[in-house]
Amino acid sequence: MHKFFGRALLALLASSLIASEGLGDLLLYEGFDYPAAEPAAFLAGSTNPSGSSWTKPTSSPAGQYTKIVAGSVGYNGLAAPVGNSASVPRATPTTGEDRIGLTGQPFTRANGGSYFFSFTLQMTTWVNFATETGDAGAKNDSGRRGGFIGGLFGATTGNMQSASGFAAPIYIRREVDYNLTGTDGTPGAQTGRFELGIQATATPVGLFDSSLQNSRGVAYDETASYAVGDTILIVGEYKFVDTETNGFADVARLWINPTPGNAAAEATPTIVDESFDTPNLGGTLPIAAFHMRNDTNTPGNVLIDEIRVGTTFADVLPAAAAGLPGDFNGDEIVDGADFLVWQRGSSPQPLSTSDLDLWKANFGSVGSAASALSVPEPASLTLAALTMALTCLRKRRKACD
Repeated sequence: MHKFFGRALLALLASSLIASEGLGDLLLYEGFDYPAAEPAAFLAGSTNPSGSSWTKPTSSPAGQYTKIVAGSVGYNGLAAPVGNSASVPRATPTTGEDRIGLTGQPFTRANGGSYFFSFTLQMTTWVNFATETGDAGAKNDSGRRGGFIGGLFGATTGNMQSASGFAAPIYIRREVDYNLTGTDGTPGAQTGRFELGIQATATPVGLFDSSLQNSRGVAYDETASYAVGDTILIVGEYKFVDTETNGFADVARLWINPTPGNAAAEATPTIVDESFDTPNLGGTLPIAAFHMRNDTNTPGNVLIDEIRVGTTFADVLPAAAAGLPGDFNGDEIVDGADFLVWQRGSSPQPLSTSDLDLWKANFGSVGSAASALSVPEPASLTLAALTMALTCLRKRRKACD
């Protein structure tokens, strides 16, 4: 009983500390630190430490939702992931979305500026068009356009049926090798790999032209492809350029596998979609939310993890902590979350007094790459409360009941 109550108190104190930390220019961090359950734990209804909750649009069909699954999708150079991850299924027969509001939203067109996001991605299953429409299905209009799985959105409530409400959606499509002959007898066969792209909004533009092998307004990187099980780091940007007429000037950029902490990488995006033929984010819609979407045109199920949204490229591409003492979860802040890592036996020397003393001595420290996050306040009071709770656990005094 003492142990259960003490752990509950410690968890409450630590979660209160995390929730009270300011996010600065980091408008969202989502590590999916929610319980995973079998056979399914749906993401919708989960509340982020920022106070925003994941919601389903009113138009979403039943059973087409993102689930919380055990395990994380980390990327070399980023801080070690925490919590679990989100499993976004390939939708059949219709699509569904989940979204979460950003801290400080709405960010309007009149304000101008850029909004960046990043996440880790791993495809877990593959559905080849050969079981449906053959290679012709991978080459037709919708097949070459692919499906989009995540990005920014212009509202936090209501439906998500307006294509012009999506900002910088990230697309996936099956790779087609046009040097091979497909099952339909024409040039182009699926390779079992996928390509990544971006579009300023999700509005389809133009018609598919097989001679150009285009993708209806989606800008794809055709220099690289990926396989099931590959871990990929995605960074996207939506830039308000047209701040008055809401015409065709906005720009979306995509970086694939940039080096965490390398701010210079901003100058060399992998692919750019300049909105010359695709309308801007629709009407007076602002940047308001991050969304994940399961699409009938995606090649399979994917895991998404470590979501960050910010106002600068550096916000969403932080380097891992360089050994900040007492920072057991690698987020460059020594706080209550690190105490929970110690309590769970996951610090370098599990449950040792030396690791605990290291945490107490450095409580409140912040590393250089965590400049987007504020120092926890008041650190001394929180540390005192956590220490008192620990004393209760260890000594089990009746006075602590």
